[in-house]
Amino acid sequence: MDQDNAKEKVLEQLKIIDKAINLEKNAQVFYAHASEHVDSVEGKKTFRWLADFEASHESKLMSKRREVLEDPSLAGSDPPRLNLDLEISESGSGTTFDPGISDIDILILALDNEKRAKAFYERKSAHLTDGPLKELMMLFAREEDKHIRIIQGQIDHVEVNRKWATLESIVGKTR
Repeated sequence: MDQDNAKEKVLEQLKIIDKAINLEKNAQVFYAHASEHVDSVEGKKTFRWLADFEASHESKLMSKRREVLEDPSLAGSDPPRLNLDLEISESGSGTTFDPGISDIDILILALDNEKRAKAFYERKSAHLTDGPLKELMMLFAREEDKHIRIIQGQIDHVEVNRKWATLESIVGKTR
């Protein structure tokens, strides 16, 4: 592969990483607001856990970004800056809620966001050749799928029991 092709490949990887970082940041903000909006202790705990999980994704992505920036094909050029203003369709729902929104409705928004994130990671992994970034995208797709199952479990529990399940019981069912 010539130098220009190698550099383009690296720049494309950085673009994927930057979009993923934006996706994870948006998810963290969504879950932080969701945890403030619900009254249930278990609801707050669930949304905080999800926010922390998304923060761990962001941290892994930032580490991967630093690693990719060290690629020799970028030597002698200014490294691209992280763009935190990317418009990505997978960012899902906003972070403000109508005052009367129900816990179920917030969970449904969260479920939609997680499905979008999973689809994003699956699409990106399908377009990457084998390597560490592809593996990371595949890992995140699996983890977003776990989030989908957790949120769906909470939806099912709240609909039937009119209260949130303990986070531990829901997480235990998704293993």
